[in-house]
Amino acid sequence: MDPDPPELTTALFRWANTFDLGKTVESWRDLQDGHVLWKILQDVEPDYFSGELPESSASAQENWIPRWQNLKHIDRLVMMYIRDECGKLLELSKRMNPDLKAVAIDASSEDLIQVLKAVMLAAMYSPVSNQRMVAVMEQLGAKVALPIASCIGQMDAADKRLVAELDAHTGVDSDVEGIGSPERINTPQLRGFRRDPDLEREERLFHAYANIKELEEKNTGLVSELERMRGQLANLEDDLTEAKYRLENGGHVDASNEMLEQLRLKSNRDKDYIAELETELGSARNGVESLERQLERLTADEASKQQLRDELQLLKVERDDLLQKSKASENLKKKIQTLQESDKAGQNLREDLEAAQEEVVQLRPFKDRCIALQRAYEEQGKTIANGEQEIFDQKTTRKRLDHEIKVLSQRLEAARERQQRDAETMNEQEERIRELDGGAVKEPALTETLDDELTSRDKIHNEMKKRIAQLESENAQLKTASGASEESAIHAQNMQMLQTRCEKLEKQYLDIYQENLGLESALKDAEEDTLQSRPFLELRDRLHTEEQLRTTKEKRLFDVEAELADTKVRMQASESKLGAVGKEKSDALDELKQSIANETATVQGENSRLVSHVKALETELDEHKSLLRHALLDKYALLKEDKDLREKNEFKLVSEELKGFKGDPDSFYDVAASFTQRIEESRGLVAAKEAEMVKAQSQHQAQVEVLENRAKKAEEEAAKGTTTPLQENIQRELQLMTTAWYDVTSRMQSDAVVVQRRGDAPKSFLHRQRRLMNAAAGLPKRAR
Repeated sequence: MDPDPPELTTALFRWANTFDLGKTVESWRDLQDGHVLWKILQDVEPDYFSGELPESSASAQENWIPRWQNLKHIDRLVMMYIRDECGKLLELSKRMNPDLKAVAIDASSEDLIQVLKAVMLAAMYSPVSNQRMVAVMEQLGAKVALPIASCIGQMDAADKRLVAELDAHTGVDSDVEGIGSPERINTPQLRGFRRDPDLEREERLFHAYANIKELEEKNTGLVSELERMRGQLANLEDDLTEAKYRLENGGHVDASNEMLEQLRLKSNRDKDYIAELETELGSARNGVESLERQLERLTADEASKQQLRDELQLLKVERDDLLQKSKASENLKKKIQTLQESDKAGQNLREDLEAAQEEVVQLRPFKDRCIALQRAYEEQGKTIANGEQEIFDQKTTRKRLDHEIKVLSQRLEAARERQQRDAETMNEQEERIRELDGGAVKEPALTETLDDELTSRDKIHNEMKKRIAQLESENAQLKTASGASEESAIHAQNMQMLQTRCEKLEKQYLDIYQENLGLESALKDAEEDTLQSRPFLELRDRLHTEEQLRTTKEKRLFDVEAELADTKVRMQASESKLGAVGKEKSDALDELKQSIANETATVQGENSRLVSHVKALETELDEHKSLLRHALLDKYALLKEDKDLREKNEFKLVSEELKGFKGDPDSFYDVAASFTQRIEESRGLVAAKEAEMVKAQSQHQAQVEVLENRAKKAEEEAAKGTTTPLQENIQRELQLMTTAWYDVTSRMQSDAVVVQRRGDAPKSFLHRQRRLMNAAAGLPKRAR
């Protein structure tokens, strides 16, 4: 096929970018995984190209095989859509075979452009998107539309030509060519099947015969056509000579010239056609000769291949015999090796038993010492627990006393604060009393009202009257009791001073009362303003509340003083008691702490020593467990180890097994007895194995002697230079195997061979033995 022009590649890229792909297609790598092509097909025909591709985009980025699967899926659906749904390219679509594997691996531009052309044809032929594609081509312009239209026209012409060629052939030839042609075999639908080279060779031979027959028929036709044209040329030459004669004789000059020109042109065309036929005949003869040579080569190749098949079959039979013999010798070697290993194992077990018995004797004092240490450890634990309990009790007692002291101190502070507040309240009340006592001679404050002043002066006046009456009564009593003494004189003076003061107060009270009456008459005119404020009533209510508050505070002060006194007494008693108890308990606590610290230090030292010993025992136990697990997982592992290391590990296992029963003497002796019984049984088994080994060794020795004799005979024959038929056959088989291996490797390197994963070798002993038995019996291998 001719290479595509670069204008077509550019046009296809611009046409692909008209779709909503999420990114711009700039190189062939963008189309390699098939997801962009699938988006284009879903836009063209969403009902037919539905679903998802076999492989995702993430897996397609990692390996070329998912990309190959996606491309094969797209190629198959596109070709089926063009043939079945659109009814176009019925024959050409079967022969469009791009190398999808090369596209998936290296993004081959030559093959990938074929895939993109198929997608473009599906979009153009689709009845759903045909009109839309025409509109897109008009928008892209002539530079894009002309190369695409030319490509579509060429493909339609090629398809028509293929259809015409098929119609020209016979029914048998058309069927053969349609079914068995190499181009059809290489289609994506049949690539996955295994190809048979013999069938392909026969098929090529059949096609060669058909092509030879066709070329022979074409050759005979061309020869007859050549003879016909030569006769026609002779006729034309006769006509030409006749025309020349007429011209010489002076006939119709104009008509003869025109006729002569026409004959000359026709003669030239016939010569060209004859030359073309001769070239086609030569090419047909060359093709026939090449096909004959190919037929002869294939015939000789077929004969040689048949001979090689026969020789290969003989080689397989002899190879099977040799394999059986080699397997029998290997089994015999394995048996001898197992007997030798069992003998060594029995010897090692005997030595381990002796070492274990010696270790049991050595470990008895350690057992007694461990029991004594365990008892001491339990006693130390009890002592530590008792000491911790006493420490906890002392701490709780101390915390309780601290809490009581704290509560009492808080109550004391609260009582002191209440006492201070009550003292301040009493001072304030005393100051107010003194102000009330001395307020008779003072001018009324600006903030006080007239009613307040009158009320206060009435109270003072009443108190003064009571005081005067009391003093008069006392004065009368004094006068009657003792005449005119000094005390009576003093009382008289006081009485006189009080009377003068009372008179002054009465005068001041009358003046203020008159002023009050005047003010009340003046205030009646402004009753509305006074009703709004009412300062007198408010101040009177405040005075009553202050008096009630003072009485309650006095009662509270008395209660607080009593409670304070009780608190002081209790606090003094508790402080004295606490001082005595605290001193005693502090001394006891110090002594107890010192003793507990000493005991704790000793116990911690012993405990750390025991913990280190326990950790060492745990590490040894882990080592023994790992050794035991290793021995259980692989029974042949211990036999493959070094002798000294294996003996050391086995000695550790035996000692560990005996150490586990040191605490209980009865169980210890039972285990020792069972262990001894196991050793005796092992000894019997080893003795039986030794007998078998001796017998097998004798048989092996006999076989070795026989093989040595055979080897000596073979060396003698080789020295003599005699070539036996067996050696010749072996050399011939080796040559055939070499050629067959070369043929197989060359076939493996071609694209047509499907490579699959080789089955893993069986790992278990039973599977290996079963495989050996099947191979010896000639049975097929079981599927795993």
